[in-house]
Amino acid sequence: MWTKTLLAIMALLLAGNGVHMLFAPEHWYHSLESVPHTGPFNAHFLRDIGCANLAAALGLTFAAFRAD
Repeated sequence: MWTKTLLAIMALLLAGNGVHMLFAPEHWYHSLESVPHTGPFNAHFLRDIGCANLAAALGLTFAAFRAD
């Protein structure tokens, strides 16, 4: 039971982060103190990573329902 709960929580966190990266990439970039030190702002790259986060969240959601 705890496995399903953990997978669901991880999926929600990844989905939230992915949506934030897709719809407000500049805000996401500046909201984390260490991110600007990694390189210049690139909205396209951040949206790509946001899509990857959403894909991972979808996989975790599927795994949560199929954890048996």
